Amino acid sequence: PYGSLAQLLRPGYTKFSATWGEIRDDAISEAPILMEGTIQHGLTNDVTLYGGVQITAPTYYAAAMAGLAVNTPLGALGLDLTQSYAFCVDFAHTCGAAGHSIRANLGKLVAGTGTYFSLVGYRYSSPGFYSLSDALHLREYLLGNTEQVPLRLRDRFDVNITQTLGPRWGNLFLTGSYGRRWEDNGRTLSFQAGYTNSLGPARYNISIGRVQNA
Repeated sequence: PYGSLAQLLRPGYTKFSATWGEIRDDAISEAPILMEGTIQHGLTNDVTLYGGVQITAPTYYAAAMAGLAVNTPLGALGLDLTQSYAFCVDFAHTCGAAGHSIRANLGKLVAGTGTYFSLVGYRYSSPGFYSLSDALHLREYLLGNTEQVPLRLRDRFDVNITQTLGPRWGNLFLTGSYGRRWEDNGRTLSFQAGYTNSLGPARYNISIGRVQNA
């Protein structure tokens, strides 16, 4: 009856996950242990709560996220906040950077036309916010193991439109993304348009795209 987001669950349902392992990345000289947990719980047909945590050991990084997804007349709306602590000697007192990131996304299915809009995928991050990947790669730079400084997005805006043409005629899609970076105030812009369909057991995709990275 409505365009759902990945965060939305039916009332009474709970999904959770727990992860423990070593980060595998050839660019990381000292691979830390990662511990991660997530949980989602459907309160009603219209409201779902969700959250998660990430911690590495030794204590280079920690992050916690909390949010909710709601079903509205405009579509399914998700809002969440992530707080990160990077380059930590200990979590209580000594962390080199701390910041937050706010994310909002909206999905809407127009049943009469077969059109699905993922109208907004928007994220704003404060200067001190680091994702796990950003923190690990910047640590390598600070240790002198690489000359490449990782560039972090300050904000990002995504659009996705999919149009169903019918059971036999496949789908048209259009996606776009725009972002600005903290380190050099550079901008990134990308978009792609295409067509997907099935031919017997095979599925094919024809698309054209462009990326501009200032």
